[in-house]
Order: sequence, then C-alpha cells, then structure tokens
Amino acid sequence: MLGRRLKNMREDNYMTRDDLAGRLNVSLHAVAKYERDEREPNDALKMEIARIFNVSLDFLVGLCEHKYSYSRDNLVLVPYVLDDDEMNQIQDYADMVAHLRKAKRRQFAASANNIFKKMFSD
Repeated sequence: MLGRRLKNMREDNYMTRDDLAGRLNVSLHAVAKYERDEREPNDALKMEIARIFNVSLDFLVGLCEHKYSYSRDNLVLVPYVLDDDEMNQIQDYADMVAHLRKAKRRQFAASANNIFKKMFSD
C-alpha cells in the first residue's frame, strides 16, 4: 500500500526517484524498494515523506483514503457530519485547487525560462 501511494505521489508531483532520494537523504535504490514494497521506510522517513507530500501518515500507510494534510496549519474543520460521498467531494475540490496551484507554478517557471533565454540569446 505505502509503495503504490509513494510512487503515485512522487509522479503526481513530477519528482524523479532521484529527486525524492535526495530529499530523504537515502539512495535511489532505497526509494525504488519502498515503491515496490520490498522495504519499508523507518518511522522518521515516513514522517518526512508525509511532510514532503503534505499528506497524513494515516493516508501514507493506507489507514484512510483521504489525503488529509500533514500540517495542522492547512487543516480545515467542517462543522458538520459528512458521509463518504460528501467527504470525497471536498477532497476532489481540494485536489483541484492544489492542481491549479501547481499549474500556475509551472506556467510561471516556463515564463521565467523564456525570459532568461531571451536575455542570454542575444
């Protein structure tokens, strides 16, 4: 479970295994083994993985299906009892907002890259 989720989150965030290995200070082979569920990261690494991808430890290890935030700063309290479908709708909306934020960052990076190329192509 952890391996599949780790791989999906890494790919969703356009990270290579090498990128993640560098952030976790482990080898590329260790990340590959985590993703194939051949090896399990220790608790400290699990906490770091959750922080990097901003998901709860419960989500990371498969105890829940909702990507609750790792950080309490991003926690949203809903003053209602919601069923699973309603929780999924809220999660889908939050995922859409996060996707739009990433798209804006990529667009900014592409624009900055174009400006940089124009500055130094002359």
